[in-house]
Amino acid sequence: MEKPVLKKRRGISPIWILPIVALMIGGWLLYTSYRDAGIDIIVHFANAEGIAIGKTKVFYKGIPIGVVRDIQVDPGINSVSIHIEMDRVTAKGLVDDTKFWIVKPEVSAGRIRGLDTLLSGSYIGVQRGVSKILCHEFTGLAESPPIPPDAPGLHIKLTAKNLGSIQRDTQIYYKDIPIGAVQRYELNENGPGVVIDAHIEPKYTHLIKTKTRFWNSSGISFKGGLSGFKFRMESLATLVYGGISLYTPEYQVMSPAAENGRVYPLYGDFDEAEFGLKMTLQIPSAQGIEADTTQVVHRGFKAGVVTDITFDEEKQIIIAHINIDPRAEYILREGSRFWIVKPEISVNRIRHLDTLLKGVYIAYEPGDGIYKDYFVAQEAPPTDEILPAGKKFTLVSENSKSFAIAAPILYRNLQVGEIT
Repeated sequence: MEKPVLKKRRGISPIWILPIVALMIGGWLLYTSYRDAGIDIIVHFANAEGIAIGKTKVFYKGIPIGVVRDIQVDPGINSVSIHIEMDRVTAKGLVDDTKFWIVKPEVSAGRIRGLDTLLSGSYIGVQRGVSKILCHEFTGLAESPPIPPDAPGLHIKLTAKNLGSIQRDTQIYYKDIPIGAVQRYELNENGPGVVIDAHIEPKYTHLIKTKTRFWNSSGISFKGGLSGFKFRMESLATLVYGGISLYTPEYQVMSPAAENGRVYPLYGDFDEAEFGLKMTLQIPSAQGIEADTTQVVHRGFKAGVVTDITFDEEKQIIIAHINIDPRAEYILREGSRFWIVKPEISVNRIRHLDTLLKGVYIAYEPGDGIYKDYFVAQEAPPTDEILPAGKKFTLVSENSKSFAIAAPILYRNLQVGEIT
């Protein structure tokens, strides 16, 4: 009888198939778990109002990229730590100048923001930084940050005496169309007033020239005097929410396009923006002179308007502050003469009756010297400029009570001259 031959079977025993499959599945699950695992970060906020664990998400440009996993009170009970699991695709964007803030509904007299959160709830916004230093712990902001300086569009600065009703997100309008917004504001470190950072959307940057003028169009402007009343309201939107308007004078539309960082003055209203050059005039009396009403006129051309009247206690003089139309810049020259035109009613003559209806105004004759923006008004018009050609005489009299400026000189009841 033959002995059985034992043959060694090659390959894996079927008994190992199940453990190997289980090991492969476990490895795959481990890999996918690592691949899909988020990045844990901590953001410190003043409070966690509106934040819910497992529900509140982090959004970047409308796309969810993270979710809140835990909330803890920081030592000292001055702030809270929000633990967030971020998507792994955000790894390179988590740098030390990345900014986080809580977005929640805000409704006030000045602005309406975050209305989408009324239905979805508060969420955390994020703005990617430009640093190369990776970071997993951040300090959250109280509100959304301004648009970064390298964002598309035009970034400009406006300077003003005071902030008024201007605030963050105040709209900038061109012909009642919003083309930009205020990003932030701060006190002017180089002088009095405030500096306002503004951003113009890319598709509207061509509207901003170096000679463009900006003014505060918030609310209603109402001015009145002997010459009439003026009422101005830009739009209902600016009345309710405030706003800044702009325009470029027709004769300056060909001025160069503005560049990032350009600084513009923010005028108080349209009239002030229209007359953009400033000068001061020392006047003998403020009688009849009204701020925002009294005009500077030359042969019917309105060259400027008085914006303010002040009294210098040290020098004991009265100063009229005037805004001049840039087209009349030629009057800001050495040799220019100014005088106040008032109604003159006497036994001998009646002059300037139009001022009874239009109000007192300031007349001038331009000079041709060097640039100058401070002048002293004359007591009377410069007669050598306004009188027709003729001979001049000097008469001496012991009694001048019956004489007056502009009194006629008669020859056979025909006026041949006047007293100057």
